Amino acid sequence: MDIDTLRAKYTALASVFTERSRRLWAATEARAVNKDERLLTDVEALVEPTASGDPCSPLRWTTKSVRHLEGELTAMGHVVSHRLVVEILHELGYSLQANEKT
Repeated sequence: MDIDTLRAKYTALASVFTERSRRLWAATEARAVNKDERLLTDVEALVEPTASGDPCSPLRWTTKSVRHLEGELTAMGHVVSHRLVVEILHELGYSLQANEKT
C-alpha cells in the first residue's frame, strides 16, 4: 500500500478519531502493509553457509553479527534494522551467542 492511499484514508477518518481509535487504526494499517516476501529466504541464504552447531541439536548459530547481516540485506535492497534481523534469526531457530573469552 502506498503512502498516498494511507494519507487519504486518514484524512477521511481524522474527524471521528479519538486518541485510542487513531492508535488502533495505525496498528491495523501497519500490520496490513505488504511484507517483503524474499527477506526470510535471503536471511537464510546468508546465514546457512556459516551456520554452526550439532545437526542433531536444536541449537544453531552463525558467525555473522546481526549488524553485518543488516548491512548485507540492505545492500540487497531490503529495508531492515538489526532488531528485525534478530527477530528473523529467532524465527528461523537460530540462537544469539556471545563470544566467550577463555
